[in-house]
Amino acid sequence: MNKKGKVFGVNVLDLVILLFVVAAAVFVMLKGNFIEKVKVTSNDAKIEYVVMLESVREYTYNAIYVGDPIFDDETDAQIGVVTKVEMKPYYDIIEKSDGTVVSALVPERYKLLITAEGDGKVTDDGYMINGNRLVAPNGSIKVATTRVCSNGKFVSVRQIQAQ
Repeated sequence: MNKKGKVFGVNVLDLVILLFVVAAAVFVMLKGNFIEKVKVTSNDAKIEYVVMLESVREYTYNAIYVGDPIFDDETDAQIGVVTKVEMKPYYDIIEKSDGTVVSALVPERYKLLITAEGDGKVTDDGYMINGNRLVAPNGSIKVATTRVCSNGKFVSVRQIQAQ
């Protein structure tokens, strides 16, 4: 240690604080069983999932093609490639003037089912796409292709091939 309190050019107080932070991080990871919670239980896998977009215009359907890359709009990460696009009529629940509730066809609005495949992992919590996106039925996602972006939700997910 020199006159300025440095060992090998590093302030001793800084070194003590750094060691304390590292020790605290290791303690939290071991105490909270953090390593076991994020442990992957299988190798890479090919994951197929279906995303449903509701109340979209025909333009959206016409702008999504088989083979298009599909992205998680929140992270801009590619999460797969479109393998199938289905368009169905969109029905909404409405209340009539007499108070009855009915399911009514909404003109010029559609429900899209986008099937896509992506590389992922099977974890204890479910399927992970692109290493950071949990894919689970009824989970919401803002999906994007190179031409459109829309809010949707996962309808189904399955492993189609272990890699």
